[in-house]
Amino acid sequence: MDLPPDQPPEIIQQVKSSRYSIARRYGRVTIEGHTYVYERNTDTLMRQDVYLQRKQSAGDLPPR
Repeated sequence: MDLPPDQPPEIIQQVKSSRYSIARRYGRVTIEGHTYVYERNTDTLMRQDVYLQRKQSAGDLPPR
């Protein structure tokens, strides 16, 4: 997956063994101005805009 240098990653994996493990306690973390939501089942951080988009398309959230 090749991203432009200014595009933050959508998903960060293996959070519990990284410097972002604080997200496990608080449920989210902000990295370089982008908020990531912690997914406990997969031990990943997902960028909040992507998380909300996926939840809405799955029908878990009401439309904005």
